[in-house]
Amino acid sequence: MKKDKIHASRERRLTSRSWTERVSMALAGLLLGSCGARSALDAATTDQLAQGGHDVGSHGAGGTSGHGTAGHGGSGGAALPPGCLAALPGPKLVKVELSGRSFCMDATEVTNADYTAWLEIGPDPAAQPPSCGWNESFEPWGQAWPVPADQMDHAVAGVDFCDAEAYCRFAGKRLCRAGSTARAAEEWVAACTRGGEQEFPYGDSFVPNACNGTELELAGTVPVGSLSSCEGGYADLFDLVGNVSEWVDDCAGTARNDFCATLGGGWWLEQEISCRTRQTFAREIGGVFMGFRCCRDAE
Repeated sequence: MKKDKIHASRERRLTSRSWTERVSMALAGLLLGSCGARSALDAATTDQLAQGGHDVGSHGAGGTSGHGTAGHGGSGGAALPPGCLAALPGPKLVKVELSGRSFCMDATEVTNADYTAWLEIGPDPAAQPPSCGWNESFEPWGQAWPVPADQMDHAVAGVDFCDAEAYCRFAGKRLCRAGSTARAAEEWVAACTRGGEQEFPYGDSFVPNACNGTELELAGTVPVGSLSSCEGGYADLFDLVGNVSEWVDDCAGTARNDFCATLGGGWWLEQEISCRTRQTFAREIGGVFMGFRCCRDAE
């Protein structure tokens, strides 16, 4: 099983120096759950998603995602138009307007409810791109699954890069882009900093307890969007800092142990977490403090 292999190698492959100090607390204290209801789909869209019927490309700094298809990750079909479509699965999309360009971003992190609904469809691991061909299961690791009913509105955690990438592809979205190359504009950071105007989603200066970091002393996640003080850098975007550290499409290569980036820190990180807090982990690692949200082309 994927989870057993990762468990055996996680300390060797994690690059975060804090991992060995945090993992025992994380496993013991994790408070998981999931958020928000899934967007309602009309019958035609639901059928198209279930059949893998739209193509949603994603280009990362390492070229890891390529062009993929949604649904079970299977065969292609008619392409959905770009834009912040209300009928797509998962959190609602928020349009982020930047100078000269725009994109859509999930309002919150993907929740246990969102992720559970996808797993119940029965996604096929064999349909993943070659960089994730080793990934045999999408089930999160490091905590009991499924999570209790009272935690369904928390961010899903324990997912590796390939799990996150596959879910976004299913939902007609993609992982948010990050990096410094022309292929990977800094979408995630731009959204959090309001186009570079501030260092935190809520403003210029660090505010303890504004977001779910160690200052709250919860040793776990909170329901997504439940902290009004952690909204920004654009209206209706929540938890870009704290809660779970979010996978982004920024990888050093295509091997299972090549490093991919997470942004925004998480509930476990003992520092002033900002929009530019960045850590890298092996693609195959699914830490209990690691989750994600998705993005989409706006036009």
